[in-house]
Amino acid sequence: MRVLCDLDSIIVDLQTSWLALYNKDYNDNLTTANILEWETHKYVKPECGQKIYDYLSKPGFFYNLEPLHGATEALERLHESGLFNIRIITAAPLGTFEEKREWVHKWLPFLDPKKDIIACYDKYLVNGDILIDDSPHNIVDYKKTHFYAKICTIAYPYNKCVEHLTNVYAEDYSTPVDAWQQIYTYIFGLKK
Repeated sequence: MRVLCDLDSIIVDLQTSWLALYNKDYNDNLTTANILEWETHKYVKPECGQKIYDYLSKPGFFYNLEPLHGATEALERLHESGLFNIRIITAAPLGTFEEKREWVHKWLPFLDPKKDIIACYDKYLVNGDILIDDSPHNIVDYKKTHFYAKICTIAYPYNKCVEHLTNVYAEDYSTPVDAWQQIYTYIFGLKK
């Protein structure tokens, strides 16, 4: 089975560092719980606006992020089973793909960073049996194009609107201990 797995906020803890930088620079206290829609810029101070996305392209930002609890271990177990072909599929703002590739090499050494990572904004263009993603538009578009594909996500306030389109809507981000265990159990169970 072909598993397509997003990086940002699915494998990588993007929100913690991203919002910490913004809060420090703009004297704010924005948390993931405050972001109720995909468009993060709607929740920042007006003087920041679209500049919130600039943090994502800062050299060194992505490489220094930590993985979400259980993510790398679950993916390694799926890989080692020999039953799954795992591909990382991620949007990569200009100049960030190489850093993401290095992150994959560091934290997911069982994957080949040259062939197992795909930079792609329109993820529905890539054929897979399972998509693990947090973006509402990616989930909706993928399900429209790949009706029989299984969809997994981690529950964030900004993606609650897609719950009915997912096969596994894992634990809330604020208690992520079980999220990847739920995703792993579901995916591994598909091969039984």
